[in-house]
Amino acid sequence: MKKRIGAVLAAVLLLGLATACLAREERGEDGLLLWFAAPAEEQSQSVAAALSSCPYGGEDSVPALLAALLAGPPQDSGLARIIPAGTRLARWSVENRTALVELSPEYGGLEGIDRTLADYCVALTLCQLPAVDGVRLSAGGGEGRLLRAGDAIFSGAEEEPVDVTAALYFRRAGGNTLGYELRVFRLTEEETPARAVLEALISGPRDEGLSALLPPELTVRAAWVDDGVCYADLSGALLAAPPEQLVGITKGNIRFYEKEGLLTPGRNNDNGYRDYSDADVVWLKKIKLLRMLDVPIEEIRLLKSGSLTLEDAMGRHIIQLQRRQANLAAAQGVCAQIRDSGRQLDGLDADGVLESMERQEQEGTKFMNVGKQDKLTRYVSPVGAAVVVLAMMAAFIALIVWGFTVSPEDAPPIGVIVGLAAVPVVIIIGVLAALYQRIKQIKGGEEDAASQY
Repeated sequence: MKKRIGAVLAAVLLLGLATACLAREERGEDGLLLWFAAPAEEQSQSVAAALSSCPYGGEDSVPALLAALLAGPPQDSGLARIIPAGTRLARWSVENRTALVELSPEYGGLEGIDRTLADYCVALTLCQLPAVDGVRLSAGGGEGRLLRAGDAIFSGAEEEPVDVTAALYFRRAGGNTLGYELRVFRLTEEETPARAVLEALISGPRDEGLSALLPPELTVRAAWVDDGVCYADLSGALLAAPPEQLVGITKGNIRFYEKEGLLTPGRNNDNGYRDYSDADVVWLKKIKLLRMLDVPIEEIRLLKSGSLTLEDAMGRHIIQLQRRQANLAAAQGVCAQIRDSGRQLDGLDADGVLESMERQEQEGTKFMNVGKQDKLTRYVSPVGAAVVVLAMMAAFIALIVWGFTVSPEDAPPIGVIVGLAAVPVVIIIGVLAALYQRIKQIKGGEEDAASQY
């Protein structure tokens, strides 16, 4: 569910980013333009008007345009500053009609929509120069993404097709951060930027370094922008619950069933996540049902492979349940017999009760296997203690050998070394021997243990 919620939030954010950064590449009648954030009142009227421009009368060059852009909009323009104050131009060049611009680290502090709009302010401003078709912008080192300015302000009333450039955000491959790629849409009056952007987000990225956020089966029923707010009517695929919620089991259960070969979900080629189909969910519900009836994993595996029919499996399991029920009833009867005798522990006739239980076991009743249960717990302490002692002694030997091999000229006689090493060796042999005897004793069960006293 967290992944799905993250996708919802990302979709809303991405749509806002894409529609907000739409801007027209144009040159004023009297010269170049500087691009800044539009006044707040204009942004509230149309998200597409997030950027606006003011005249520029300076030198037609990359450093001059950037200096004017970094200085901020004129006070009487009503435009807003996006680029942080104090941002400086570190270096620039133009190669193959692409302006390579590196700004100071202050610019790198921008995130989300602010960073996208600021990037477009720089790109739209510089792409007015005849020698610049695109801008590769970075901050504080590294290689930025290539930005190209296109026709961007789109009112939705144009009769001729309009090319619209949008920044689409996707998850970076192999991580949880977002990256964006620019996409150009050719729209007519029958099409809206909102719908085009949403459909492009669903179709996924073209850049191999990015991966899709939204499920490919998602469809856009309607999308529109009203008073600066984007509304989207999407199909239910976006909010589909994960399998653990649909089935009512934990994610750990599902991973266990996958490990046991009971479930093999597909994989999303874009992000590598498990992709559970409707058939997988139905099968998980059947597994849950069988496990709630205490059907063994091995029998479920046989059922899945077709080696065992459901009728035979249920018949065998009924027999096992009946035997278990009979055993529990016998144990319950013994408990009732002891209770009804009215005796306390000191007066309990253990011989008589055990004799009765042994007769019932000969007739097929199964009581708890005392030897098996007790052996398991009694192995833990001696084995654990032996492992700890062996590890300590091995470390002691290694320390002795290392200490006398680092400086051979200062090493004592070989007899001293052998004597020191013999101490832990003798302890190790003694521990192993004691452990062997203890394990042998435990294997004999409670009867052999009692014979030692």
